[in-house]
Amino acid sequence: MIKLASPDIIRETAIEILKNQSKGMRQSDLFTITGTILESKGYQFDKEHSIKNALWNLQEKYPDIVEKRNVGKRTAILLYKQPLETRLAESKSLYSLDTEPNSAAPLKLRIQAFLLDFDDLIKENEKLFDSIFGLEPSSYKHLSHSEIDAIHNVRIAYQLILEARDAYLKGE
Repeated sequence: MIKLASPDIIRETAIEILKNQSKGMRQSDLFTITGTILESKGYQFDKEHSIKNALWNLQEKYPDIVEKRNVGKRTAILLYKQPLETRLAESKSLYSLDTEPNSAAPLKLRIQAFLLDFDDLIKENEKLFDSIFGLEPSSYKHLSHSEIDAIHNVRIAYQLILEARDAYLKGE
Protein backbone atom coordinates (compact mmCIF):
# COMPACT_ATOMS: atom_id res chain seq x y z
CA MET A 1 0.00 0.00 0.00
CA ILE A 2 1.29 3.45 -0.95
CA LYS A 3 1.64 6.01 1.83
CA LEU A 4 1.28 9.53 0.48
CA ALA A 5 2.57 12.45 2.51
CA SER A 6 -0.23 15.00 2.74
CA PRO A 7 0.62 18.65 3.51
CA ASP A 8 -0.68 18.10 7.08
CA ILE A 9 1.64 15.12 7.60
CA ILE A 10 4.55 17.16 6.23
CA ARG A 11 3.75 20.08 8.55
CA GLU A 12 3.34 17.84 11.62
CA THR A 13 6.69 16.20 10.89
CA ALA A 14 8.39 19.60 10.52
CA ILE A 15 6.92 20.87 13.79
CA GLU A 16 8.13 17.75 15.61
CA ILE A 17 11.62 18.42 14.24
CA LEU A 18 11.49 22.05 15.39
CA LYS A 19 10.40 21.02 18.90
CA ASN A 20 13.80 19.40 19.37
CA GLN A 21 15.80 22.39 18.09
CA SER A 22 16.08 24.89 20.95
CA LYS A 23 17.92 27.42 18.77
CA GLY A 24 15.74 26.89 15.73
CA MET A 25 16.73 25.65 12.31
CA ARG A 26 17.41 27.13 8.91
CA GLN A 27 14.31 26.83 6.77
CA SER A 28 16.22 25.08 3.97
CA ASP A 29 17.59 22.50 6.44
CA LEU A 30 14.09 21.90 7.79
CA PHE A 31 12.88 21.19 4.25
CA THR A 32 15.68 18.65 3.70
CA ILE A 33 15.37 16.90 7.07
CA THR A 34 11.58 16.71 6.84
CA GLY A 35 11.87 15.03 3.44
CA THR A 36 14.48 12.60 4.72
CA ILE A 37 12.37 11.60 7.72
CA LEU A 38 9.24 11.13 5.62
CA GLU A 39 11.15 8.97 3.14
CA SER A 40 12.53 6.86 5.99
CA LYS A 41 8.95 6.30 7.19
CA GLY A 42 7.94 5.06 3.74
CA TYR A 43 5.97 8.13 2.60
CA GLN A 44 5.92 9.08 -1.04
CA PHE A 45 5.73 12.68 -2.25
CA ASP A 46 6.86 14.93 -5.08
CA LYS A 47 10.43 15.63 -3.98
CA GLU A 48 10.59 18.83 -6.02
CA HIS A 49 7.51 20.58 -4.65
CA SER A 50 5.59 18.86 -1.83
CA ILE A 51 7.85 19.81 1.07
CA LYS A 52 8.39 23.41 -0.03
CA ASN A 53 4.70 23.93 -0.80
CA ALA A 54 3.63 22.57 2.60
CA LEU A 55 6.26 24.40 4.66
CA TRP A 56 6.97 27.74 2.96
CA ASN A 57 4.43 29.55 5.18
CA LEU A 58 4.55 27.33 8.26
CA GLN A 59 4.78 30.37 10.57
CA GLU A 60 1.56 31.76 9.05
CA LYS A 61 -0.31 28.45 9.38
CA TYR A 62 0.82 28.02 13.00
CA PRO A 63 1.67 31.51 14.33
CA ASP A 64 1.24 30.42 17.94
CA ILE A 65 3.94 27.74 17.74
CA VAL A 66 6.26 28.65 14.85
CA GLU A 67 8.29 31.82 14.52
CA LYS A 68 10.29 32.82 11.46
CA ARG A 69 13.30 35.12 11.73
CA ASN A 70 14.99 36.42 8.61
CA VAL A 71 18.73 36.48 9.26
CA GLY A 72 19.91 37.37 5.77
CA LYS A 73 18.68 38.12 2.30
CA ARG A 74 18.00 34.47 1.58
CA THR A 75 18.26 32.83 4.99
CA ALA A 76 15.48 32.30 7.51
CA ILE A 77 15.47 30.53 10.86
CA LEU A 78 12.34 28.75 12.05
CA LEU A 79 11.81 28.35 15.79
CA TYR A 80 9.31 26.35 17.80
CA LYS A 81 7.43 28.47 20.33
CA GLN A 82 5.94 26.64 23.26
CA PRO A 83 2.22 27.26 23.59
CA LEU A 84 1.33 30.05 26.04
CA GLU A 85 -0.31 27.61 28.43
CA THR A 86 2.91 25.57 28.66
CA ARG A 87 5.04 28.68 29.20
CA LEU A 88 2.62 29.86 31.88
CA ALA A 89 2.66 26.54 33.71
CA GLU A 90 6.47 26.31 33.60
CA SER A 91 7.07 29.87 34.75
CA LYS A 92 4.46 29.70 37.51
CA SER A 93 5.96 26.50 38.85
CA LEU A 94 9.31 28.30 39.18
CA TYR A 95 8.06 31.67 40.29
CA SER A 96 4.83 33.49 40.82
CA LEU A 97 4.06 36.99 41.95
CA ASP A 98 3.27 35.61 45.42
CA THR A 99 6.85 34.48 46.10
CA GLU A 100 9.48 36.61 47.73
CA PRO A 101 11.40 38.87 45.31
CA ASN A 102 14.71 37.59 46.67
CA SER A 103 13.89 33.95 46.02
CA ALA A 104 16.38 31.75 44.23
CA ALA A 105 14.43 31.86 40.95
CA PRO A 106 16.66 33.31 38.22
CA LEU A 107 15.81 36.85 37.18
CA LYS A 108 14.91 35.80 33.62
CA LEU A 109 12.27 33.37 34.90
CA ARG A 110 10.89 35.95 37.32
CA ILE A 111 10.53 38.50 34.51
CA GLN A 112 8.84 35.91 32.32
CA ALA A 113 6.49 34.96 35.14
CA PHE A 114 5.55 38.59 35.73
CA LEU A 115 4.81 39.20 32.06
CA LEU A 116 2.78 36.01 31.75
CA ASP A 117 0.92 36.73 35.00
CA PHE A 118 0.14 40.17 33.58
CA ASP A 119 -1.26 38.40 30.52
CA ASP A 120 -3.57 36.39 32.79
CA LEU A 121 -4.67 39.59 34.52
CA ILE A 122 -5.55 41.15 31.16
CA LYS A 123 -7.51 38.07 30.04
CA GLU A 124 -9.44 37.92 33.31
CA ASN A 125 -10.31 41.64 33.16
CA GLU A 126 -10.60 42.10 29.41
CA LYS A 127 -14.09 43.64 29.54
CA LEU A 128 -13.02 46.07 32.24
CA PHE A 129 -9.95 47.18 30.26
CA ASP A 130 -12.03 47.51 27.08
CA SER A 131 -14.60 49.64 28.88
CA ILE A 132 -11.92 51.92 30.37
CA PHE A 133 -9.75 52.23 27.26
CA GLY A 134 -12.77 52.52 24.97
CA LEU A 135 -14.06 55.66 26.63
CA GLU A 136 -14.83 58.43 24.19
CA PRO A 137 -13.58 61.91 25.10
CA SER A 138 -17.22 63.02 25.36
CA SER A 139 -17.67 60.68 28.34
CA TYR A 140 -14.82 62.43 30.19
CA LYS A 141 -17.03 65.38 31.09
CA HIS A 142 -18.20 63.52 34.21
CA LEU A 143 -14.64 62.78 35.35
CA SER A 144 -12.23 64.95 37.31
CA HIS A 145 -8.85 65.91 35.86
CA SER A 146 -7.08 63.45 38.14
CA GLU A 147 -9.41 60.63 37.01
CA ILE A 148 -8.75 61.45 33.35
CA ASP A 149 -4.98 61.52 34.05
CA ALA A 150 -5.25 58.16 35.81
CA ILE A 151 -7.04 56.59 32.82
CA HIS A 152 -4.42 57.91 30.40
CA ASN A 153 -1.54 56.76 32.62
CA VAL A 154 -3.03 53.26 32.98
CA ARG A 155 -3.52 53.08 29.21
CA ILE A 156 0.14 54.04 28.62
CA ALA A 157 1.41 51.58 31.26
CA TYR A 158 -0.78 48.85 29.78
CA GLN A 159 0.65 49.43 26.29
CA LEU A 160 4.24 49.55 27.57
CA ILE A 161 3.87 46.28 29.46
CA LEU A 162 2.29 44.57 26.45
CA GLU A 163 5.15 45.77 24.22
CA ALA A 164 7.74 44.61 26.78
CA ARG A 165 6.05 41.22 27.07
CA ASP A 166 5.93 40.72 23.30
CA ALA A 167 9.56 41.77 22.85
CA TYR A 168 10.70 39.56 25.74
CA LEU A 169 8.81 36.49 24.52
CA LYS A 170 10.19 36.97 21.01
CA GLY A 171 13.70 37.04 22.44
CA GLU A 172 14.50 40.56 21.31
